[in-house]
Amino acid sequence: MGAIGITRPRMEQLSRFRTAETIRRLFTAPRRNAATALILAAMAAPALTERALAGPGDNEIRIGNTMPYTGPASAYGVIGKVMAAYFDKVNAEGGIRGRKINFISYDDAYNPTKTMEATRKLVEEDNVLFLLASLGTNTSQAVHPYLNAKKIPQLFVASGATMWDQPQDSDRGRGGV
Repeated sequence: MGAIGITRPRMEQLSRFRTAETIRRLFTAPRRNAATALILAAMAAPALTERALAGPGDNEIRIGNTMPYTGPASAYGVIGKVMAAYFDKVNAEGGIRGRKINFISYDDAYNPTKTMEATRKLVEEDNVLFLLASLGTNTSQAVHPYLNAKKIPQLFVASGATMWDQPQDSDRGRGGV
């Protein structure tokens, strides 16, 4: 028995359960959160500012994302690929109220400097409506002041830090994982 009265096999079973639960949440939460964000974006479309109206047009919703497709956290790059596949499915089914989703995702290699470069490109060149489910505390924190200054929402940040799950206490984006 361990120090807290749990046998070693039971501790291993709990550990496997936690790991399985974490993986399940990692792959199901972004889909639910992405769908929710898309629905909210589509509903808010008529009330958008002239900046958003000047961008992609009436037939598309541009969503930005940075993800580590290379680098030390490249295993998490699969999240961005799954999100892209989900948006392809939504588009194949007619999009949202007839509007296609243009999901633009760039590799940041889990490097805050590269995240800033990719985020600037998403905002200034690609004219995205919002950033969705970008991965990492340091990378998301690096672009947060810039996105706030540009008034671009940073939705469902994939981070374990509690700073992202208290939107009522700060001007930060909405955490998701």
